[in-house]
Amino acid sequence: MNNMIRDTQLRVIDENNQQLGILSKDEAIAIAAEKGLDLVLVAPDSKPAVAKIMDFGKFKFEQEKKLRDQKKKQKEIKQKEIQLSAAIGDHDIAVRVKNADKFLNDGDGIRIILRLRGREKAHPEVGLQTVEKFLSMITSPYKLDKKPAQEGFNITATLSSDKN
Repeated sequence: MNNMIRDTQLRVIDENNQQLGILSKDEAIAIAAEKGLDLVLVAPDSKPAVAKIMDFGKFKFEQEKKLRDQKKKQKEIKQKEIQLSAAIGDHDIAVRVKNADKFLNDGDGIRIILRLRGREKAHPEVGLQTVEKFLSMITSPYKLDKKPAQEGFNITATLSSDKN
C-alpha cells in the first residue's frame, strides 16, 4: 500500500475501474493522494505489477463484511465419536446404535473407533466384524465416508447423515 510498494513501474487502475496506463510509482501515489485515496497493489506478480487507487479502509471493511456473511451461511457439521471394543455386549452395542441414530438424525457426522487391546491385536477380523455388525444395526439413513479399516491398533470408520 502507498509507499510500501517496491515496484517502480505500475499498471494503474483508478477508483472507477478505468485504466490509467503504466505509470511510475511516484506518479501513481501523487494521483492517489490528489484524490484523497490509497494506492494498493492488487496483482504484484504480473509484469508490470497492477495497482488500484481505492479507499483501503473501506475495501478492508467490505472484505471483512463478506467473510462474516459467508460464515453466517455456513452450516457447521459436528463430528461425534463412538468407541467400541471387540468384545462388546449386545446391549452395549444397542445403546451405541441408538446414540448413532440420534446423531445422524441431528445431521452430525460419526467417527467409529474400535481399539484393539492385548490378544485382540492378533485377530483384527473380530474387530472388523463388530464394526460391520454395528453398521448393519443403524436404522437412520447414512453415507459411509470411510469404510472400516485398520489403522495401527484401531479400526476406524466415518459416517455422515444422508437426509435427502
